[in-house]
Amino acid sequence: MIARCPVSCVDIDERSYRRTVAVCTIAGTDIADWLVRNGLALDWPTYSKGAYAAAQAEAKREGRGMWGGTFVQPWV
Repeated sequence: MIARCPVSCVDIDERSYRRTVAVCTIAGTDIADWLVRNGLALDWPTYSKGAYAAAQAEAKREGRGMWGGTFVQPWV
């Protein structure tokens, strides 16, 4: 997805250990949304407040990426 495209990131928060939380986009497409929607990442509602819940539901319904098999969520 990224290839050689310019990536733009906007800081939205600072978490513990002085880590920055940002939303990164390519040509207006949220990279995290794209990853979750394609079954390559999970929405972690504890931190995202469910921002990617719809994208995850779509990926799960369509059996995309990891949803085509079985797995254990990393926080479990």
